[in-house]
Amino acid sequence: MNIPNLPDNFYKILAALGLLIIGYCFFEVQKSDLIFDNHIRELKAARDSAAVKKFTFANKKSQLLRKADRLAKQYNIPNPIVAKDTTYALSYTYSTSNSKQLDNDVSELYENIIEVNLEERLQMVIYDIKIDEASSAADNNNDDSIVFFIFGFIGFVLLVFGLSYLSWQQKINDTLLLNQVEDKTKPYNYCQSCGKLFSAVRAHGKNKTGELNLAFCNECFTDGSYSEPNLTFEEFLKRVQPDLNKQSKSDKKALLKRFNDLERWKTDEY
Repeated sequence: MNIPNLPDNFYKILAALGLLIIGYCFFEVQKSDLIFDNHIRELKAARDSAAVKKFTFANKKSQLLRKADRLAKQYNIPNPIVAKDTTYALSYTYSTSNSKQLDNDVSELYENIIEVNLEERLQMVIYDIKIDEASSAADNNNDDSIVFFIFGFIGFVLLVFGLSYLSWQQKINDTLLLNQVEDKTKPYNYCQSCGKLFSAVRAHGKNKTGELNLAFCNECFTDGSYSEPNLTFEEFLKRVQPDLNKQSKSDKKALLKRFNDLERWKTDEY
């Protein structure tokens, strides 16, 4: 059963959490920008509409004032509608046999001017509301940008921290693996079957591919197989026993240790 590497998993979670935070912040900033852009588009549309209607209202009021002026000339009275800035007043005195008809005409003109003027003011109120909404959206967008920038920075730190540790750990693992490979490919000083030192006389054996086998000599190993594949370690010890008896006690002990460490005779795979 494999026991999970808790530190590695912890830093993987940190990196994943950092990436998730960055993605969430990016999404929210995009959404906030989209809302702000919609308000700006609405504001521009309201501004353009207000400009067009302002021109239309000005034209209507000009026509009504000219009609009032013609009415005054028709009845030989002062213009009954007085314009001052953006306000209008109804002021006239007259005595005529057609006073009732005149009253009706003047009242109708005045009501039309007041109605047009009211529509113009209403349009400006709508435009002001759009300005306030756009301003509020801009403030909210700035606040959201600051908040999500902070959270995004935290997510970036977590991501970098997690990935840095994992990268560092991977480099360590790669170094250990490289060292293991180098150790495995390192030439032996003596044959891993008979224990005799390699020399100009005792050369390395060869694999089936023709490459040198760095572990065994050419007497014990050739063409990818042992010269005596059925030889056991006990038989090998009996064979070298006469040579061991010729050695001193310390040399004999060292040679026995060497024989027990030879790759061919190792039974423990770990």
